[in-house]
Amino acid sequence: MEITWLTQGGFVFEQDGERLAVDPYLSDFVEQTDGLKRLCPAPVPVNKLSPAAVFCTHHHPDHLDPVAIPQIAQRWPACLFAGPFAAMQRCRQLGVDPQRLRTVGCGESLTVGPFALKAVIAHHGQTEAVGLLVEAEGGLVYVSGDSEYHEELAEDVSVEADRRIDLVLICINGRWGNMSGDEALKVVGQLKPVAASPMHYGLFAENTADPKPFVRGCLAMGVRSAALTAGRATPIAELTGSQT
Repeated sequence: MEITWLTQGGFVFEQDGERLAVDPYLSDFVEQTDGLKRLCPAPVPVNKLSPAAVFCTHHHPDHLDPVAIPQIAQRWPACLFAGPFAAMQRCRQLGVDPQRLRTVGCGESLTVGPFALKAVIAHHGQTEAVGLLVEAEGGLVYVSGDSEYHEELAEDVSVEADRRIDLVLICINGRWGNMSGDEALKVVGQLKPVAASPMHYGLFAENTADPKPFVRGCLAMGVRSAALTAGRATPIAELTGSQT
C-alpha cells in the first residue's frame, strides 16, 4: 500500500491498482469564502485522482471540498462517496447521486475493493466528525481527521483497531478544533504505533505548525516518524521500516 499526502488532512491510498481518497481538498474554495490562500497548489488534480471511493471525515470545506467533490463525481462515475451522515447530506446537496453515497458513522465499517474502512471517534467541537482506520494488505493506518485531544481518544481508537496500528496520520495545527503537536504526541504515545506522521499543516499560513518537534518527539519515544512530502507516493513499508 502506498500513501500520497494531498496537504491538509487529505490522502490517497493505493493498493493493487485501486485508490481511496480521504478528505481531498483540491480547490481554492476556502480562499474564496474565508480568505485563506493556499501556500501550495493541489499536488494531484481531479483528473489524475482516479478514486474507487472518496471518504470525507466531516463536512468542513477543507475536508469535503464543495468544488472538487462534484468534479470527482462527474469525472469518475464509478466512484463511491462515504462518510458520516452530515457529510453525505452535503454531498447530496452538491449533486452527487444518492445511490453513490454510503453513510458510515462512528463504529461502522465499509469495504471498498482491497480497503477495509472503519470510522472511529473524533472530537471536533459540535461537528459530526470521525477519524478513519484504513486496512489493506499493506498494513493498518489511523487517520485522525480533525480532532481535539481527549484523554480517551487513543483508547477508543485502539479498541476499534483491535491490533497494533502500523501508521498514524495525525493533525498537529493546534487551533480551530484540532489538537496541537504536543497533544498529538500524547495520542501517539498511548497508541504505540510502528510509525506516525503529522498532517494538517503547511497549506494555510493562518493554520499551520512546524512538524519537526512532532517528528523528534516520536523518534524519542521509539516510534518511527517522518514528515510526508505532498504529492509523493510513499510505500507504508518505507515509513514503518517493514520488509516487503
